[in-house]
Amino acid sequence: MPRISISTYVPGDQATVFSHVTGFPAAGAPDLRRLEDKYGRLEEDDGRTYIFRDSTGTATRWRYTFNPPHTRQAVDLDTNWSDRTDMFEAAGDGTTWTITWEPKSRGAPFLLRWLFFRWKDREMLRSQMMQPVIDHFNKREFY
Repeated sequence: MPRISISTYVPGDQATVFSHVTGFPAAGAPDLRRLEDKYGRLEEDDGRTYIFRDSTGTATRWRYTFNPPHTRQAVDLDTNWSDRTDMFEAAGDGTTWTITWEPKSRGAPFLLRWLFFRWKDREMLRSQMMQPVIDHFNKREFY
């Protein structure tokens, strides 16, 4: 199945960018309260793999697997939403952050989702998800 992805350069070191984006520390034990604030109600905890029930009204269960400071993977356990992987790679003085979605739908539903992403969602996701992170790290350089 084809994947959909976007990436950007963030002016921060890999571990710091990973922790900022995911809420999961690059080293040490996570603050479970912070993770619940970010992901929803914690249902299972296996150290690096957690199952959360989304608090946005859909009550979807997601399995998050963290491999700091390299990847965070989100797998939808209940619906046909796309699974998501965030990758963080050191790039000079900063980090390349890539988000990849793997749609679970096939055929026409996938094609429509892909076309909508190409025409509209890509820029919206970049401006609403990635740009605030870039802005956060750009502001840090001036202090």
